[in-house]
Amino acid sequence: MNHVRRVAVIGGGAAGICVGRTLVSGGLDVLVFEASGCVGGVWNYRGEVGGFAEEIGSVDCRQNRKECGWPMYENLRVNLPKEVMAFPGRPMDKSLPSFVTHRDVASYLEGLAEEIHNILRLHTPVVKVAPVEPCNPFTGYHVTSKEKDGGEKTETFDAVVVCNGHFSKPNIPRIEGMELFRGQLIHSVDYREPYPFKGMRVVVLGAGASGIDISIDISHIAKATFLSYKDFSPKQRHFEADNLVHRPCITKLDADGTVWFSDGTYEKDIDVVIFSTGYEYSFPFLAEECGISIRDNVVDDLYQHLLPITRPTLCFIGLVTKVAPFPIFHYQAHYLLSLFRGKTFLPTVDEMRRTLEEDRRIRKEEGLPFRFSHMMNARQWEYNRFFADRSNQDPLAPVMQKIYDDTSDMRRNDPEHYRSREYFIVSDDEFRVLCNGEDVTPPQ
Repeated sequence: MNHVRRVAVIGGGAAGICVGRTLVSGGLDVLVFEASGCVGGVWNYRGEVGGFAEEIGSVDCRQNRKECGWPMYENLRVNLPKEVMAFPGRPMDKSLPSFVTHRDVASYLEGLAEEIHNILRLHTPVVKVAPVEPCNPFTGYHVTSKEKDGGEKTETFDAVVVCNGHFSKPNIPRIEGMELFRGQLIHSVDYREPYPFKGMRVVVLGAGASGIDISIDISHIAKATFLSYKDFSPKQRHFEADNLVHRPCITKLDADGTVWFSDGTYEKDIDVVIFSTGYEYSFPFLAEECGISIRDNVVDDLYQHLLPITRPTLCFIGLVTKVAPFPIFHYQAHYLLSLFRGKTFLPTVDEMRRTLEEDRRIRKEEGLPFRFSHMMNARQWEYNRFFADRSNQDPLAPVMQKIYDDTSDMRRNDPEHYRSREYFIVSDDEFRVLCNGEDVTPPQ
């Protein structure tokens, strides 16, 4: 792949900024296309909503759902400490608390983007990517973008790196009775602040990071708040928060505002159901000839969740989930640079396919459904080392994994208060934690 000289990067969020900076540092000719007027992607808070709520109640919402909204809300603070979250070698401001706000992250990314301002094309959405030679696995691509004057411009690149994120196409489960439900149905992509829910009875469906955060945020002001999720069991220990009740998964919605749960219980007079049910991968600009398929919300046939096995000059950054994302962007980007400069080489197609099949076999043996193929959790550390070894990058210090794991434990046990912890890196292997001035460092 050392023929690659000119690269298009689609998306000016954290991943796109990282890739742009990395490839430019290696002497490549790079353009970063960003549809909006600013960098930072999802970290740019916008008070307006995308209007997705208007579609949820329609019969065809699952088929006609569109990309809209901006998954950021007023009170959001990161769920990983800045000590782990930052790009390797580019720490965030030391004066900030460990759990920074979305505005702090946006400012951090803007500072990094200043280094590549000359290759950024803002207000320039990409509308089509098509291979120059569809039968050539190492083909270049025609990239068509919509210009500020409303016209379109097509340029040719040796490679394309897709960094459009995966928080723009909401996933809405089909629930019996949702078309007739008299209350409001919204997706978390349109959640901004708790005040509109004052005095209401609210059910939040989904207990991922956003679902838990939003339910706690609302509970301080709502009349009643219920967090519904499929892994609920009354025999298990659940985190406690005032005015927040745990419920199993929703099975049916009645026209009169009644919400039914899988254990046969129900809550009457529900005003709002918030779907915190995640997002779907979406690449509407990729032409059919690119050969990219998505099934069960898995981008199929990729080597290391990064490169299509039969078309490796079309790359995807940041598809993996349940990770510290910025460090992974860093190592993925440096691996691409090493490939493009001929410093490292891809395995054969058969070897790449065997790697993919082995990963799927292991996940299946662990009982993970296919739809979780991009989920990493503890796998992320070896994944980072894989790319670091092949791109001459220093691996993350072991202390990063220790802080990540400690944060995960605290988030699971006390999601309302874990952000009061302050982390301090003592060495490559040790850290300290203060909480409200008290040393609460766990055994290491």
